[in-house]
Amino acid sequence: MREDEVQEVISILIKKLPAELALEIMEMALYVHHATIGLREEIAIAGSFESQVYLAAIIPKTKSEKGVRKLVFNIKSRDQGGSSYPESHGTYKAGWSWIQVELWRDKSDERMSDSMLAALAGRLEIRERSYSGKTIDQVYDDYSDESQDPNCFHCWHYYHGYSQRREEDEDKYKVGTWILQRNIHAKPEFTNHEIVWDSRVDPPSVDKVPLPERSLIYRDEAKWNGIVRFWENGHVANGQFVRELKPDDEIRVVMRAMFPVWSCIVEKCKIECWWSL
Repeated sequence: MREDEVQEVISILIKKLPAELALEIMEMALYVHHATIGLREEIAIAGSFESQVYLAAIIPKTKSEKGVRKLVFNIKSRDQGGSSYPESHGTYKAGWSWIQVELWRDKSDERMSDSMLAALAGRLEIRERSYSGKTIDQVYDDYSDESQDPNCFHCWHYYHGYSQRREEDEDKYKVGTWILQRNIHAKPEFTNHEIVWDSRVDPPSVDKVPLPERSLIYRDEAKWNGIVRFWENGHVANGQFVRELKPDDEIRVVMRAMFPVWSCIVEKCKIECWWSL
């Protein structure tokens, strides 16, 4: 739906209805500005210990003052199709093949976002510090704890996606990395996945993961047992990522595989963006 078409319908509705009601009706009907911002349909493979960008997309500028409401990723992918762990075949457990998302931003805009400031304010152990006007790197320098404790800033920092070390290219720096979709373990056929990240929906915290599951041996890349949240369908909600987005931000969909013989194979990726009214 083009932005001008949405504005035309709103202008018609507000002639008969209060503006607030007109916007609510439009939102409920999902008659809002949305567009496909990225599409690639060809097979690409990332082998063991590789990281390969499959698709990059830019968040376009719009008239929306509230920004992006949600992103929808449609991905068709699989791993190498076999492994020596038959107990995990056909599940999302113990797999080392996945797709992740990196967020890159222009170097001229390195102040921390309101989204990160709000998230930091919710952590008891860091509530007393002031971060307004600081860059992400400056904040991370305050917390160099490499502990494996899932409640420490290091692990919380990784889980929420913000970069642990400086990464940049010619004119952009990486805000962070988030896991998008894990592949089904040792399934030889491609699987279609739809991942919806809505600004209003966040994942459960590690504290809400049932204790019996938290004690299992499988661990994610942050070296703690939050992995159990990915077991149902290979992905989790991520409202914080959407709230982080700004116009001209670049989203990079990256294929990852770890350890010998593991592969990440992607056949298609489509990214749709929906804006708030």
